[in-house]
Amino acid sequence: LIPFWLHLRGEPVYLVIIGNSEKKAIQLLADLRTEFEQNPRITHDFGEQKSYGSWDEAFFVTKSGFIGQALGIGQNVRGLRVKDKRPNMLVPDDIETKDTIKNEKRQDEMVTWILQDLIPTMDGDIRRFIQSNNAAYPVMIQKKLQELNPKWKVHEVQAYDPITYKPRWKEKYNDDYYRILEEELGVLPVLAEYNNQPHVEGKIFKNELINW
Repeated sequence: LIPFWLHLRGEPVYLVIIGNSEKKAIQLLADLRTEFEQNPRITHDFGEQKSYGSWDEAFFVTKSGFIGQALGIGQNVRGLRVKDKRPNMLVPDDIETKDTIKNEKRQDEMVTWILQDLIPTMDGDIRRFIQSNNAAYPVMIQKKLQELNPKWKVHEVQAYDPITYKPRWKEKYNDDYYRILEEELGVLPVLAEYNNQPHVEGKIFKNELINW
């Protein structure tokens, strides 16, 4: 919604969505491409947006100048541009995988890729980096980025109140939704997945913790 809104207000937008795979990023980009292609209100106000020859599932340019591109994390992004335009909005979305969660070295590689390869693809006065992810694990790519960039804004949303079970998104979920999830999945997994409260499983017991 944010890049769509910015473009309709007249701001030039070259959006790059990064998924944990290119296929996942293409699925995310499809929402925007469909709006430009099929939304009758957009066509009525701004004319037909589909630009033939530049309308692929992984890359499109509208007639009004919006540029959308989908990439998988870790792909080569050096020299990313369309004519004289370079990306000005980067959106890594749910880039963590089961493999990266188990491999901190791999996480460090992705952090380096984001900071040294991805973000430098942007230039100009407007540069936006927006990462979306739930903080379900103790060590994550996004947490490492936050630690390295303390000035970045972090907006954390808890899905529900663990005492009353009132949902944050009350228009979509009823008051029993997360209570039922806890009963089905267990309290700790649900708190981790929906309330950004990861559970660290105990593996090492110190001598002083053991009651002999």
